[in-house]
Amino acid sequence: MSAPRPKLRLIPPPASAPGTPHPEWRLSPGLRVLAGALSVLTLGLCAWQLERDGERNVGRELALQRGDAPALDDSVPLHADLAWNTATFRGRLLPPAVLLSGIHDKQRGYDLAQVLQRADGSLLLVDRGWVSSEAAPVTVAGATRAEGLVITGQLRPLTGDAAVESVDGHGTRIWPPGARRSAARSLGADESLILVAGQLDGAPTGAPGLADGFDRVPERDNTSLHYATQWLAISGIGLLFAFPGPLLYLRQKVRA
Repeated sequence: MSAPRPKLRLIPPPASAPGTPHPEWRLSPGLRVLAGALSVLTLGLCAWQLERDGERNVGRELALQRGDAPALDDSVPLHADLAWNTATFRGRLLPPAVLLSGIHDKQRGYDLAQVLQRADGSLLLVDRGWVSSEAAPVTVAGATRAEGLVITGQLRPLTGDAAVESVDGHGTRIWPPGARRSAARSLGADESLILVAGQLDGAPTGAPGLADGFDRVPERDNTSLHYATQWLAISGIGLLFAFPGPLLYLRQKVRA
């Protein structure tokens, strides 16, 4: 009679000490260093985007601060620090009118721009208002020299110095987005400010006024804030891979 076979017993592996990564979660030191470097890099990108968020919305903050200030008049010389103030200037509009490409209420069209010659002889680019592509030819044709005007609006920084030339269209020159300062330079106007007209008085009968008000406070631009949130999330994930101890300890507690 043969001897009975011994029974096999499964011996469980020894439990890991608290805070010790489970074998399936262990990463090589090189990968943990790489994850830590990624976390630091993306955290820096998050901080950069938060700084960009402040830069994108500095105009909004200044507009809120200067919204109740008295309107500037012709006695004030033009300089860049006047941006986001309201102003009432007298003078005459000079031809030619030009078109600045843009989007208004999600519709593509143009801002009709013309140079205002103030009483002191200084030249200022004026955004007279938005016009659709269909109405642009008629509006441009009616935008001739106009004397004795009173224009009320908001001074805004003139940005966009892209190295892009204008093109012919609708009986005038059309400037693409990002080239507004170039447009002012081509017309001999001040290169630091543009007057966004809200009201135009004194235009001759039949001349297109266009100015129908404007938003004194621009909408908040959250583009950089969204990017910052994404970089922060990536940084957090990298941090978990670089230092998994706390997460693994919590995982063991949940399983216990």
